[in-house]
Formats: sequence, C-alpha cells, structure tokens
Amino acid sequence: MSKLTMEETGDLAPDSRAAVISELLNFMATKMEPVPYGTLLYHIMHHFDCREELVSAHVMHGVHILIETGLLTTNTYSAAPHEAVFMVKQNTVVSPSRKLTGYTFREFAE
Repeated sequence: MSKLTMEETGDLAPDSRAAVISELLNFMATKMEPVPYGTLLYHIMHHFDCREELVSAHVMHGVHILIETGLLTTNTYSAAPHEAVFMVKQNTVVSPSRKLTGYTFREFAE
C-alpha cells in the first residue's frame, strides 16, 4: 500500500497526482469488462489508504485525461466539439479502450 504526499496548500503533491493516474491506468489495463466508477474510486482509496475527499477529484480528473487520450472509455462522456465533458452518474462505468487492451495483451501492429 502506498501513501500520498501533500503540498503545504493541502492538495496532493505532483508525485501523488502522478501516482493516482498511474494506479488508474495499472488497475484498468487488465480489465476486460466495464468497471463501475465507484469501484474504481474505492480501489484508489484502498490502494492509497485515504479518504474519498482527498482523492475523488483527482480520480475524476485522471479518468477524464485517460478518456481524452484514448486509453479509457465510459458511458457518460460527451465529446461534443469544444465541450468535452465527463460526468459521473450513478450508472457510470469505465472500460479500457481497445488501444489499451491491445497493448496490454500484445495485440498491436508491429
């Protein structure tokens, strides 16, 4: 179990924000089925032994970044021109993209 470090302002330090997004990617890379967003958030909280208030915004932002880079997909993301929006709803699920699973399971063009 890893620990997160804080800046003097009370926000996560850059290395901790990087650790959160890294663990998001690590956790999702081997999944073959959609994962409820709440399960993903719980995994991060458990992995870093921290409260939801500390990491929830960072998890949401990290998932949004991974969606926009094409590594994750979700059922509540709208990619309308100039208005990319990721909303977390009760039914939100997150899945690895074909690009991510292809790389993880060596199904990419060489």
